[in-house]
Amino acid sequence: MASNAAIALYLCATLVAINNFVFINATTGLVLSHIQRVPSGQLGDKAGSLSFADQCVSLVCVYLWGVCSDVIGRRAVYASGFSVMALALALYPRAQSLAALLLLRMLFAIGGAAAASMLTAVLADYARDSSRGSMAGLVGLFSGCGALLALLVFMPVPFRFADLVEGIQATYLAVAAISAVLAVLLALFLLPVDPEESVPPTPLDDGESLLESISRETSFEDSRPSSRLLDHSGSTIPPPRVVFVQSSESKTSILNLAIEGFTAARDPKVLLGYIGSFLARGDTVIITLFIPLWVYKRYIEMGDCSAPSPDDPDIRDMCRAAFRRASAISGIAQTAALVGAPVFGYLSDRFHPSRIVLFNAFLGFISYLIMCYADPMKGYVFGLVIFVGLSEIGLVIGNISLVTHSGSVKESVRGSVAGVSSACGALGILIASKLGGYLFDNWREGAPFLVLAVGHFVAIVCGVYVVSLGVL
Repeated sequence: MASNAAIALYLCATLVAINNFVFINATTGLVLSHIQRVPSGQLGDKAGSLSFADQCVSLVCVYLWGVCSDVIGRRAVYASGFSVMALALALYPRAQSLAALLLLRMLFAIGGAAAASMLTAVLADYARDSSRGSMAGLVGLFSGCGALLALLVFMPVPFRFADLVEGIQATYLAVAAISAVLAVLLALFLLPVDPEESVPPTPLDDGESLLESISRETSFEDSRPSSRLLDHSGSTIPPPRVVFVQSSESKTSILNLAIEGFTAARDPKVLLGYIGSFLARGDTVIITLFIPLWVYKRYIEMGDCSAPSPDDPDIRDMCRAAFRRASAISGIAQTAALVGAPVFGYLSDRFHPSRIVLFNAFLGFISYLIMCYADPMKGYVFGLVIFVGLSEIGLVIGNISLVTHSGSVKESVRGSVAGVSSACGALGILIASKLGGYLFDNWREGAPFLVLAVGHFVAIVCGVYVVSLGVL
């Protein structure tokens, strides 16, 4: 049956996928400078081009993988995604040219898109509405741990080698090996769900742990008589079985599935979930990219940093004080998100996810509006980024809960909806990075925060509309 081990496998897949995403982004600069020998003045441009290509591929592939999972099953897509990521990671630091590096980054994006899409789709299959928020909270928590694993464990490894290039290649190989092992485990043990025989949601029993509740609600017993239940007349009732076929409702054309992923947005709750996904990924760009640039530029304006521009690749060495402050501000935001994950997961089971998204959209709107005109040298900024981090993780959990809710999304199109949701996230990254970057350079350093503030205001309007429908 889908015991705690099955849930744990899914959560491990979440952790490893996020680790892979963060690791390749964090170490691409090392690959470019020490293996490809790119001049320091071109590092930012080349790294940006690789990241942009990654997101463009992801934007398309997350949706296609989601649709495919409704046809061939989650297990095949999930295992394939990790297999492709493993191959790309193993070869990435061994690329002989920038063109080869670009192709391998796009290959990685194809595999990563599968993992990102299945993160939502499998949660939709495994969780029941009564504990969906709590499981989404666990996903958020393990996502944060995956990012910490990449930054605190794998990122320092290359520097422990006498030869840095050898260290980079060995670390990439280790990360690739973990992905390959996980691909095998997913192929063997990721249990599919037959939607026609799934059990109805049941409340959490007194004294029962979250994993036990999730496991109980998603159990896959075999059909032996000893595992059957008895009804009031003494007749046996077969429990849910593990099956490897789609229900009759899901036996539809790929084109119809693709269309239904978008038409699901006719339900305002699903649309709000798509908007939440867009904003949550945009928040990630703000925390990891623009907050450091915001701080660096302020130090340069004050004359305390000799770097010619905030995006100078050597700014960490030239402006140690600026780097420490930027790291502290971003770290506090990420820590707040990590702590907030189980809290918002719990609240999503007590309140409708629409309310969670609405609350965090409002929280993000106020925080970003203030940050647009704030001074990063002031102490109150640390308080602001706490709210930014909480808003980010709250939107992630609310979005996942909305687009996987059985009352809004049919079982037969869960993968397609998950794909559209992930595509919205990829689009959020592209718009936040490109539009925010343009305005940062040509208007003011607080402009990226204003872009996100406008986006959160749109989510507030949509959230108020959903709440006003009276269906909560």
